[in-house]
Formats: sequence, C-alpha cells, structure tokens
Amino acid sequence: NNDAAVVFGTIDKPDMTYKKLDDALKAALKHEQFITGCINKIYAAADKAKDYRTMQFFDWFVKEQGEEEKNVSDLLKKFELFGNACKNIFREFDVNGVVNIYRINVLHWLYKMDNPKRLIYCSDGKTVRPLKAHRDYHVNIILRFGEKGGEEQYVRCRLVLCRNGIRRLETFPHAGESEK
Repeated sequence: NNDAAVVFGTIDKPDMTYKKLDDALKAALKHEQFITGCINKIYAAADKAKDYRTMQFFDWFVKEQGEEEKNVSDLLKKFELFGNACKNIFREFDVNGVVNIYRINVLHWLYKMDNPKRLIYCSDGKTVRPLKAHRDYHVNIILRFGEKGGEEQYVRCRLVLCRNGIRRLETFPHAGESEK
C-alpha cells in the first residue's frame, strides 16, 4: 500500500529437541511472546512515523496475537493440570476446557501471619497457662465442573496450611451424601 519493497528470506529448519512433554508448549509460548514483541515494535515504529495505515493494518495483528498467546498459555495450563502425573485426577469429569486457574503463593502470607514465638493462653477451667503452639489456617475452596449444556458438579475442599506449608487437603461430601 505504501510502495515499499518486501523481501522474504529463508527460514531455517527447527533444531529443537524436547526432553519433557511440556517443553514444546513452553517453547511455543516463548515464541508467541517473541512474535508479540515484534508486532509491538512494528506498531510503535508506525506510530512514531505517524503511518496510520500501517497502524490500522496492524490493529488486527495485535488482537490476534493476544489470542495466540492466550491459546498457548491455556494449553500449557491444561497440561500442568492434566499432564503426566495428574491425568487421572478428574477422570470422572469430561473436561473440555479450563476457565480459570488461580495460583496463590501462601508462604509469604503464612510467614507474616504466623508468629511461632507468640504465646497463646489455655484454660483447663481452673487455671490459665501460656502455651506455645503452631497455627493452622484454613482456605476453603469450591471447584465447579460442568459440561456445555450439562449439569454442573461441585467439589468442596479445605486446604489446611501451617508455617511450613500445606498440612493436608480435606474434602467434603456432596449435598445429600453422608460423611465417610
């Protein structure tokens, strides 16, 4: 459109080998991030040159590349959830998509909240005495599973944490079920 010459060079054969199954996905995400950077540089150069036609042309690429990064990122998240060691965890659910994945690093929070030198006071009904004890923190979680047009299913669990990390994961029965 701007009478600029376009020259295409050769593309070398990929020379990557992957030791783990998710290495290919990680490499793909890194490549998509590289492409995003290239598109952003072209867009910034067009903006600096006030080349509005190129900017308008690249608007689609900016949007599309955001989707490409998200697609690869979602595939990597799915692999992390359902890959090698975890592939049978959710076998009773027909999982065809991941909506949200939340990762929370609780160690910093636990370190600040849990003071092992602080005394708590206990009473046996007659006397009160100081006691050193660790604290447990409970994080209640509800997981929702569902198929398009199907019934949603819920799993309730509680993550029990202490200063040293995760102590245990407790699960609760579904509504109408008795505790085992």
